[in-house]
Amino acid sequence: PDEVIVSSVMTPNPDSVDPDITVIDALRDMHDHKYLHLPVREGSGKVIGVVGVMELVNSATGEGGKGWREFFEEAMNIKGNDSESLTSFSLKENKAKISTAHSEKSNKINSRTVSKLRPKAPITLSDDTKVYEVAVKMAANRADSALLINSDGELSGIITDNDFTRRVITTKVNIKTTSVIDVMTKNPKCVYDENSAIDALDLMVENKFRHLPVLDKNGAVVGLLDIAK
Repeated sequence: PDEVIVSSVMTPNPDSVDPDITVIDALRDMHDHKYLHLPVREGSGKVIGVVGVMELVNSATGEGGKGWREFFEEAMNIKGNDSESLTSFSLKENKAKISTAHSEKSNKINSRTVSKLRPKAPITLSDDTKVYEVAVKMAANRADSALLINSDGELSGIITDNDFTRRVITTKVNIKTTSVIDVMTKNPKCVYDENSAIDALDLMVENKFRHLPVLDKNGAVVGLLDIAK
């Protein structure tokens, strides 16, 4: 790393967004292309900044992400175009119907479980695996994280591209002799597949987690939520 120039490993000519684009449109673009970051470029071509998905999520949901629950409820994939059916009511004569419809919609959203978010299948490795082997596995799968399992088959930790930057590259550890347990994030927060989907995403936004492991009722790893995907 001390001798490698960044131009040889960077992503050349990345997509960018205009500074006047709305936060929602930028989030949609990032979600559609699975981007975590986007350069902000003026019409002249000058780069004036960069935005990350977590920054945009928190901005879209109000100061500190406190409006996330409402934001997520509106973004949930509710079939049947409820908004059009509601506007067809007479507001003066059908307040009770509107209230009931909103209540049913809210109940439907709140009843959705983590499993309905379709957590992706995670890369799982033993927590005594060498860092180099973990990196090779992640690179082969174009993954930005891996879950680590202890000798009892339980979730032991998580390692992400951010961990590699802060705890591996910058500290110059020997990746072929160091076990991943020494650089991973130990005992990460997790959710169960039958937990509330809204509560799970609320946990991610409030704590600025990009990833959240998902367990079944027996404590076995069954998936991984990714806030950007």
